[in-house]
Amino acid sequence: MGDDIGALIKQYSIDEICVAISNISNETCMKILKRLRKKNIKTSFVPNLYKVFVHRVNIKHIGQIPIVEEDEGKVGKAYLTIKRCSDILMLIILMILFFPVFLVVSVAIKMDSKGAVFFKHKRVGINGKLFEIYKFRSMTTESNPYAVNPTDQNDARVTRVGRFLRKTSLDELPQLFNVLKGHMSFVGPRPEMPFIVDSYNEIHLLIFNETETDFL
Repeated sequence: MGDDIGALIKQYSIDEICVAISNISNETCMKILKRLRKKNIKTSFVPNLYKVFVHRVNIKHIGQIPIVEEDEGKVGKAYLTIKRCSDILMLIILMILFFPVFLVVSVAIKMDSKGAVFFKHKRVGINGKLFEIYKFRSMTTESNPYAVNPTDQNDARVTRVGRFLRKTSLDELPQLFNVLKGHMSFVGPRPEMPFIVDSYNEIHLLIFNETETDFL
């Protein structure tokens, strides 16, 4: 799709395009969608192409021909404001309830092994933005933070207190601070490590980048 298409869109004041090529490849279809989205052109496509847009679609008809239309799925400011207020309210309640747990776990970690109480790890949030996720430290300070995660409770890298924290998921509790900073939300997709996001395909990235918040 070159500049000639852009000229046609401008010349005929096109605001919607239907892709009806049945044998078009997924890669080409994604390129078309990206280009048209930049020009704010609404895009539809025939049903047998739905597999490239499975996250948000609407089905309608032009005459007797069924087509699948990409749903823009835009989230309004009012929804985001309410969602953020709900997060803050839930955060206040949980911080009050779990404050004693924070104190006990912090003391236990310091007594069990040397090193900081909290562990920070790079994660990818909305629109590819990097942030540091907080956890209670459950491994020794000599461990590589980006190595393969322990799958066995007897892994030598995991401390004694760390085994309990992982088993009860209490190591995730400090992520409340990420919610406070607006990095994450109580409802949304899980923020992943950069090397995992690098392996995402176009569909994964569309879903990952269009979601307004991340999951605790």
